Amino acid sequence: MALTSPLARQLEFELLASDVVFFAGLAVRPELESIRSIGLLALMPFAAATVVEGVGLVERGRPSSQIRLNHEELLRTSRLRLKVLDDDAKGFDEILREASAIAAASTGLMMKLHRGWAAWKRLIQPDLGVYLVANRMICTTHTAAVNIGLRSQATQRNPAAASFTFETLGRHMYAVSVQMGQFFGAVLSALQIDPAPASFGPPPNLAIESRDTSSGRFYSSVGRNLRANDRATSLLVTLMVSQTNSARLLIPVIASFLNTDSAALRLRFLSVFHVTSSLQKLVDRHHLSAILQPAAVSSTQAALRTADVRRIRRLRGLRNIFMHYRVPQELGRSLRADLPLRGVVEAAGGSFGDFVSALDQSEMVISDLLEGFVSEAVGRSRLTTA
Repeated sequence: MALTSPLARQLEFELLASDVVFFAGLAVRPELESIRSIGLLALMPFAAATVVEGVGLVERGRPSSQIRLNHEELLRTSRLRLKVLDDDAKGFDEILREASAIAAASTGLMMKLHRGWAAWKRLIQPDLGVYLVANRMICTTHTAAVNIGLRSQATQRNPAAASFTFETLGRHMYAVSVQMGQFFGAVLSALQIDPAPASFGPPPNLAIESRDTSSGRFYSSVGRNLRANDRATSLLVTLMVSQTNSARLLIPVIASFLNTDSAALRLRFLSVFHVTSSLQKLVDRHHLSAILQPAAVSSTQAALRTADVRRIRRLRGLRNIFMHYRVPQELGRSLRADLPLRGVVEAAGGSFGDFVSALDQSEMVISDLLEGFVSEAVGRSRLTTA
């Protein structure tokens, strides 16, 4: 079996270390307390991918440091949500059915909190929480339920998360959080990384605004830009909006404070790559059965045709390296110690500066595109008061 070059293996562990410091810092640093809970829910698929793929790297690179995942299925399910529609193992309809079932169960859980005189009153009561940064949606309660790895009862094989109650949801979150914490601690210890470095960047100045609304009204409003009464497609779009804006607005601020720039680049790139691939699949599906309004098709196709988005989408090899912490042997020979990220971007094709510019522009293009789909729905939500 071919051996991984020392520089390639060094890069793999440097990428993992930066990601672990990022998520461990988000979980424990007091300066991030105001954004911690929503931030972790919004970024859970990224964190789950770090754990699942990180275990694979540890097993390859440090066989003596075996780490067992007690909740591997839940973590793998959460990791797959990072791909949105870009999942070769599941078809379009299956992904939409699963997400819709989880959202419906989440709505049912929220409705249990309400007390009304009649059944009709419950139809107009808020059952969807919406969370914003700079007036851009980064998460909803439905997005959170999908992100944390819950599966609908129809396909659930793990009885630990088979029902949606506050008690079982709390146990689920606690179990997964403990698993992630154990992994992060093991990696920090194995790599001899200080989880509390001597210096940080400037404290983050970021406020998360909380609103609530009726999910029926929310998805109907989104659907007017897509296809009326298509709740499943509207939900899918909110997942893409949440992921794009979380990567664009939360990740850079957190990474700047924790000095984890490589984690920010990796996570932002994975987000843009999979959201743009998912948008392409949405357009492809529209050509088979019309699910989008003509204006939505035109604007999405225009965004996907921009030079920067096309450049990002061509970098599947870099996506595989960033997702799996695995540098192919032939590419490893081209790495250089004197370049950012050991020259992996140049080895994958192009300059590091051009890559960062394309990533910045692609994020902006896709965020603005998706904002047009949800801005009306978000604008109609109500500010949550204490």
